[in-house]
Amino acid sequence: MLQQPWFKLRFINSPSPTIFTASRIEAEDGSPIAIELVDAVSNTRITSGPLSSSRVEIVALDADLTEESWTTEVFNRNLLWSREGKRSLLVGDLIVILKDGTGVISGEISFTDDSSWLKDGKFRLGARATEGGVVEAVTNAFACLAHRQGFYPGSGIWSLPKPRSDLWIYDHHRRSFGDYEPPNTSQEKRIKKAVSLSNIVYPPRGISDIDLFSYKNLDPLSLTGFTSDYLDNLEFPDATRSRIASQPQLLSGSSAPKDYDVVIRYRRGDVNNEDFISHLLAALSRRRISVYGDFDEVDSVQECKVLIILLTSTYVPPNLLSIVEQQRKEPQVVYPIFYGISPSDLISNSKYYEGLLLQDEPERCHAALREITQMPGYILTDKSCRSESELIAEIVRDALKVLCSYDDKKMIGMGTQIKDILSLLCIESPDVRSVGIWGTVGIGKTAIAEEIFRRISVQFVTCVFLKDLHQEVELKGPDAVREKLLSEVLEVEPRVIRISGRKTSFLRNRLQCKKVLVVLDDVNDFRDVETFLGKLSYFGPGSRIIITSRNRRVFVLCKINHVYKVKPLESYKALRLLNLGARPSFFSLKPTRTYSPQLVKFSNGNPMVLQFLSRSSRECLSKEIRKSSAIYIPGIFERSCCGLDDNEKSIFLDVACFFRRMDKDDVAMLLDGCGFSAHIGFKNLVNKSLLTISHNMVDMLWFLQATGREIVRQESIDRPGDRSRLWNAEDIRDVFIDNTGTAAIEGIFLDMSQLKCDANANVFDKMCNLRLLKFYFSKVVENHGVSLPQGLEYLPSKLRLLHWECYPISSLPQCFDPKNLIELNMPNSCVKKLWKGKKSLEKLKKMRLSYSHQLTKIPRLSRAQNLELLDLEGCKSLVSISQSICYLKELVILNLKDCSNLESIPSTVDLESLEVLNLSGCSKLENFPEISPNVKELYLGGTMLQEIPSSLKNLVLLEKLDLENSGHLVNLPPSICKLKHLETLNLSGCSSLERFPDLSRKMKCLKSLDLSRTAIKELPSSISYLTALEELRCVACRSLVRLPDNMWSLRFKVQFRQIDTQKFSRLWNRLGWLKKVHT
Repeated sequence: MLQQPWFKLRFINSPSPTIFTASRIEAEDGSPIAIELVDAVSNTRITSGPLSSSRVEIVALDADLTEESWTTEVFNRNLLWSREGKRSLLVGDLIVILKDGTGVISGEISFTDDSSWLKDGKFRLGARATEGGVVEAVTNAFACLAHRQGFYPGSGIWSLPKPRSDLWIYDHHRRSFGDYEPPNTSQEKRIKKAVSLSNIVYPPRGISDIDLFSYKNLDPLSLTGFTSDYLDNLEFPDATRSRIASQPQLLSGSSAPKDYDVVIRYRRGDVNNEDFISHLLAALSRRRISVYGDFDEVDSVQECKVLIILLTSTYVPPNLLSIVEQQRKEPQVVYPIFYGISPSDLISNSKYYEGLLLQDEPERCHAALREITQMPGYILTDKSCRSESELIAEIVRDALKVLCSYDDKKMIGMGTQIKDILSLLCIESPDVRSVGIWGTVGIGKTAIAEEIFRRISVQFVTCVFLKDLHQEVELKGPDAVREKLLSEVLEVEPRVIRISGRKTSFLRNRLQCKKVLVVLDDVNDFRDVETFLGKLSYFGPGSRIIITSRNRRVFVLCKINHVYKVKPLESYKALRLLNLGARPSFFSLKPTRTYSPQLVKFSNGNPMVLQFLSRSSRECLSKEIRKSSAIYIPGIFERSCCGLDDNEKSIFLDVACFFRRMDKDDVAMLLDGCGFSAHIGFKNLVNKSLLTISHNMVDMLWFLQATGREIVRQESIDRPGDRSRLWNAEDIRDVFIDNTGTAAIEGIFLDMSQLKCDANANVFDKMCNLRLLKFYFSKVVENHGVSLPQGLEYLPSKLRLLHWECYPISSLPQCFDPKNLIELNMPNSCVKKLWKGKKSLEKLKKMRLSYSHQLTKIPRLSRAQNLELLDLEGCKSLVSISQSICYLKELVILNLKDCSNLESIPSTVDLESLEVLNLSGCSKLENFPEISPNVKELYLGGTMLQEIPSSLKNLVLLEKLDLENSGHLVNLPPSICKLKHLETLNLSGCSSLERFPDLSRKMKCLKSLDLSRTAIKELPSSISYLTALEELRCVACRSLVRLPDNMWSLRFKVQFRQIDTQKFSRLWNRLGWLKKVHT
């Protein structure tokens, strides 16, 4: 019976609960799916040994497979394949290679089919090691929805047909989309003038694509809701303009205010004590209720959630009948206040009120009066047993109940988070408690704080909500904001606070008597609240303080009790919000959902972004998103860089334009070289919700990347050459062809698979401040790239990164001074020699010239004292290496793999930092080189070496020795057992090796030994000294005839394949208890 494997795979995270076909599979927070190899018993990660670098295959599984336990047989039984006649179910890079026991699914893996055809309607992802011997892993179950018209199974979501293609819209990029062309330039300019930076123009309903520009037969009713300012920018015929002017009530600019929470309907002067109205308005406002006091005699019924009508002995609203009828149709709550009059008096005096109502039918008027008296309302007369203040408090409480019920429906996906924060506030507790609400811009911090304020404010004596506090501090100064806060808390004039500001005892005595609710919204800097933070500790028992901020550091400095991170909306809730606010797509009255999945992914569940997307043309935005374009998102754009210092802003923009989803250490190296404090900047930007760092990868949300790029685009909208950073292939081509580059340009990242162009020899002459230059291919496209038919005369000396794949000429400009260069990458180049003579290379850390087949000589590197990596792999014309590499004290990796004409290399004994030396494929190398004793990985496969000298024992730190395919190797020294740290020994393909050395001592670290395809006939009894051995491979060892009896005292995985198993038939019973045997 076989023993259970000792190791297992495990997913660190799982895909989002809802994903879409043809979309990259990611976790719900947008991070890549990660896998780790762990010990099956302790669940600790395995970071060393051969299995820690295993190849793992990603597969699709039926959700029926339970997550608790399974066998390999059950796992394989639940594997899913494509349905008949369809493509492979799971496509993309399905192999993950672990590094130090962990790996990330970085390829574009996606499903080609939805999960509706399965019993549970869900998939799982599975992971299995390609070599076996490891327990498989599975993710949580998730649904996969299809990108197609019709109903998404199980989701309750309908996708609608694509919008009409004959539309003409201008967005913030000032580009036209669609097929329609306006009839003349003047009208185009007028309409473009009407487009705000933040919105796409939507036409009035009822206007056809022809009427939009000719304005003939235009019905003014179709212009309802448009402002007069907007219409003034359109060219109407005189007759049409006069028709519009005759009906001004149609224009939104002349209508009554809308979208108030509460509207109070009364007649000015009719209430004897007008303080009642002012006190009611103030009480509602203090509870963050938007209120409008409407005393105008208008016929319309105001749009609001709660309508309060003040009824007196001489006044009822003239449109009372309309109000009553409207209340029957729509869920508007109407509260009558009988001020100085009882409901019965209103009925008995109905004859009097008939003259006040705008109706000719007495019976309907009487019915409306009767109905209004039967509604829940309030009575305040001389005989009332309660005061005006008590009545106002009751009205506020009732209004808040109504508004909270509305907000429950409106705040999609926020209900659970509000409950979580309420539990942290623990209103019942008598202590003073503070809670911080943290999250990225637009995530809903303020909306949540306002909703919580509404729900709990009635339980406090005094409530204060300071919105946009950071902006208030910038405009008015911290002292003024402090006075405002304390004056509202103490309910005194600000001058009282100014006079008594230095008297701490006065403030403490007053504040300790109050149970206060204070919300400080948008505190982006500790200095915003520093002047009055100490005063908050004076609040009386039961007080609560809520602070919202994008900067987590604020909560630490303010000593907040609890910090709550606002989560993005789940996919299905984000879809609901996206479609809830969708407007008709130009001329089509149906909002399209064709692009919804991509837009949801772009938004990362951010409500503010979703609301912007719901108002915009989805087809146009989807195109821009696919191209990773700059996109202006109102609210996000203005606040994303608010509060950043110069260092943080530069790093944010560099990541947005160039470094998203790149290795943190590589990015930090370049940014530090540019004069920025990378690690401090990373930490601050993570705290400010602008960056994420996961699996040592710098990342940011997709919409923040688009916003960062928009910030750069706004530097010069019409002239790309005046911007600080360029990444768009079209913009870069224009700058190169027109030679419009300037000193403003600091970085250029060009994907050359997107264009083909010839550049002038002086193309970089004006870009004296260029610090980052990267020309690369995201995919192989023939006859694409940047050609230099006249050569290249100049490169800026401020360059920190020079990355140019397939560099087309034989050398760099002779005048180029690389004194600031940190990284030089020129793989697959046509370079023969970089430059003549010596150059200043003090800051250079990485040099990659791999597969530059024409390279015959590398420059002298004696001045490159900080060089850490030298990669010359595949440089087949390279005959010798400069002796100057002997002086590279910081060199960590030297890669000379497949330098097939290289016969020798200089001594590396003095290279104190060298850890990896790769000489594999140096087929002319006959002598064992002098190697630094600090090397940890040594690759000598495919060389002409015949024996390894006993001096090998001097490599005391060696962890991996790879001699694969060294066909001339005949001897391995017994001193190899003195390599105390050796973990991996690969002798596969050493076809002349007939004997494994007899070991004189134990090797306590060797975990993997590969003897495949060798000529070894037997293993020595000293093999038992390999006490840490986990895997022995003897694949195709056709000469092997005997194994020592004492080797069975070891417990390891052994592979015997393509051998004469009859010779070992007597051993199989003894092998049965091993971890796993392959035959």
